[in-house]
Amino acid sequence: MAIKIIKGYASNVKGAILNEIEKVIEKAPLYRARVGEFGKLKYGMTNCGKYGWLSTEGYTKINPFTDELWPEIPETIKTLMTKVGKHYYPDFRLETVLINVYTVDLNNPSKPILGFHQDTSERNKEAPIISLSFGSGTFIVGGQVDSSGKIPKSQLAKLNKTLTTSITLGDGDLLIMYGDERMCFHAAGEVIGEKRINLTGRMVDPINESDKPLIISLLGLSTIKTLTDSLKTEVEKVMVYRQQTNRKLPSELLTTNRPGFDKLVSSYLISRKYPSTFIYEIQDEKGKKYRYIGNIKETIHEILHQSDHLLAATNQSDYFMAETINYYKSIGKEPWIIQIPETDEDIYNPNPKPPSNEQPPKQFQPNPDRKPISLGNINVTNIKDSGTRGLSSTNWHNSTFSRVYIGRGGRQGIARSPLHNPYSIDVNQSRSQVIQLFRQYSWEQMQIGNGVFYETLKRIATQVAKGKNLELVCHCKPEDCHGDVIHRAVLWMIKEGKVPMIPDEPIFSPDRLHLGMVGLPYYGGFSTRIELEIETIIDNKHRQWFLKLNGKPAKNPVIHVRGVGGNISAPQRGFDGLIQRYLYRENYKDVVVHGTMPNPVPEGWVQSLEPFEPANFNYLFVYWDEADNELYNLIQSAGNKALIAYQRKPLVGNPSQPPEFKDTNRFSKYAASVPPGTYVAVVGSREWYKSTEWAKTNVTQFVNALPSNCILVSGGAKGVDTWAEEAAQSRGLRTLIHPARWIQIPRRLADGTIDPKWKPKLEPSDRTPEFSNERANAGPERNEVLVDECNSLYAFLYDDDSSGTKHAISYAALNRKLVHVFEQTPPPEPENFEVSGDFNLFYFDED
Repeated sequence: MAIKIIKGYASNVKGAILNEIEKVIEKAPLYRARVGEFGKLKYGMTNCGKYGWLSTEGYTKINPFTDELWPEIPETIKTLMTKVGKHYYPDFRLETVLINVYTVDLNNPSKPILGFHQDTSERNKEAPIISLSFGSGTFIVGGQVDSSGKIPKSQLAKLNKTLTTSITLGDGDLLIMYGDERMCFHAAGEVIGEKRINLTGRMVDPINESDKPLIISLLGLSTIKTLTDSLKTEVEKVMVYRQQTNRKLPSELLTTNRPGFDKLVSSYLISRKYPSTFIYEIQDEKGKKYRYIGNIKETIHEILHQSDHLLAATNQSDYFMAETINYYKSIGKEPWIIQIPETDEDIYNPNPKPPSNEQPPKQFQPNPDRKPISLGNINVTNIKDSGTRGLSSTNWHNSTFSRVYIGRGGRQGIARSPLHNPYSIDVNQSRSQVIQLFRQYSWEQMQIGNGVFYETLKRIATQVAKGKNLELVCHCKPEDCHGDVIHRAVLWMIKEGKVPMIPDEPIFSPDRLHLGMVGLPYYGGFSTRIELEIETIIDNKHRQWFLKLNGKPAKNPVIHVRGVGGNISAPQRGFDGLIQRYLYRENYKDVVVHGTMPNPVPEGWVQSLEPFEPANFNYLFVYWDEADNELYNLIQSAGNKALIAYQRKPLVGNPSQPPEFKDTNRFSKYAASVPPGTYVAVVGSREWYKSTEWAKTNVTQFVNALPSNCILVSGGAKGVDTWAEEAAQSRGLRTLIHPARWIQIPRRLADGTIDPKWKPKLEPSDRTPEFSNERANAGPERNEVLVDECNSLYAFLYDDDSSGTKHAISYAALNRKLVHVFEQTPPPEPENFEVSGDFNLFYFDED
């Protein structure tokens, strides 16, 4: 028994199998599997059959990317692999086929595309592993394979990467790993050609009942807060029963990550080191490893179908557990039931009075793009991200009422909120349905006009009307949440005058932060990046600037602009006109116009006869090119209060006679032609897989040849950016580095809570954590910043470079700042062809 290879075994059915693969991918698109907590494999993969392989999650029956069962195994693939499997293992069943798609760009001389691993997740580890290849590539085995396909047992047990055997697989080749060699370490090496598709067929389940493990599920009330001694005794009885059965394989214990009994039991079993405890995921907890992902109904039914026995901890009225027990009985099985005393805190399935059919008015759902200046902001946040600070088992809000918990309590030991949703997601009600029920319920409570729900909502609305910011803490976000209904209800109460309105501070009050905005007269239109720049300054969430008034962060400043007149709804040219149109479009209220007012005058805007004087503002935002002297004088008068965003004019410098590609000094010749004083951006790939030295040497050659008063603009990334920065600093050139501000993900402990020692990196240091996380498009945003800040851009492009470098090249070309793209391989020669007679752009066949 060994590793068997049959060359060209499936060549005659290649076309049929490739067509079947395409149909599988249509139903279950390729995905990149997770590696560890944050990494991802670089190649695409998908599955078909009873199970699908999800890397860190193991085998699943539900595809989490489509929320559907994996597609059935196509007939040609099934017939071929089943025939081979039964030849080597008579009881073989083909239960899953993994499809991996490797491309040549993934080749890396230092490591295989798919690293060394063993296939250990199948319950049946005697059935063979069957592999089909289309396209060419190498298959690497850990150990020395002899002519019969055998590997010495001493090499099977442990991977020694210095002892490997590389096997080249071609189109239609079949490979079978069986016997002892089924458990050998193996890897996918390089791709030979453009692409290689590999199909791996496996049998996952054991053969028959005597070979199957005893499977026992443990499910119970979500309201249980501690695992009492009596409950532990019942769990121990399950362990004793498990040990008394005569099964060849270890028994399995199944539970979920629902709060309450399930979580307590899983923690207890793990603490007692019971083997084969599988936790099925119902509530998403990132960073955890689970056997299965699905919704509540599918997951529970999957567990119950697998289980030989069910230990159910319940009381007389819990709906969720009653449905679970009834379903278990309906499939012909009898549960073991632990009776739990009645509790008044059933957080999952309360049974409130159904709301009436009376619908809230349309005004109940105002959702303006920007709230009036007098209102504070309301944010709905997930307690996993925002933590439990200020909340406790007796307090569902903090002392200032700026954080209000709106959940049912129980999970983090927090008191139930009067604003909790009394309707629960279960097998009969979806998320959208329970939110709609809550919307009707809250409308009824508001019509009553008293009671704890109404008074709590009124207090929140009063806070917001005073201009205070408020956080609604839930368990749902970023999914839809009843907190969004509360948010809209608060705005409705304020609009309808249900709470006292606090008048705005006078627009010229010294207690308001005053921000001037001014920019280039020739600016033609806002890019997405500059709109984001302006928005984050107004909301005081900018990645570098942090606006303060009297030492405290200040939002919603009074905006001062220079008057340009004209129709406010018509297109405006120049930065001053564009910023007014932007503020009008965003319904921003407190704007002071120094000069001619637009027509018609927007609501809340006022005219000032005072000149636009930066010395009178707290801050001055300037969109500037150094060639503009008028803006330069305004910046000088603002001093250290000036916030500057650059839009430098293109200043492309090319050699009069471009050097040939083969010229080893072409990099220094391009650099020597750069005009003095130019802001030069140098960008490129983070990794040069084949010729790191080529890139590093020539980036250094380019920077060393730049005029001495040039300024290097860089993105601060690994590879080209870093090499350019190091060369510039060694020469003493000035550098402007714009690193991307990626999202900072909190470090979490094993129980899912945020590590108290984790702190985000705050830039500048006076920022606070709520302003520390940035957008996921930080890379493209960084590219646009450095292109705007340079006069000319030079790129070092690898054959298949990153999308980030291509984005920078594209954006620079649109702004007429792209000078040259250096490549390691020469560009293809243009094809020569002659055209005679009529030349049609479109060709078609005529009958």
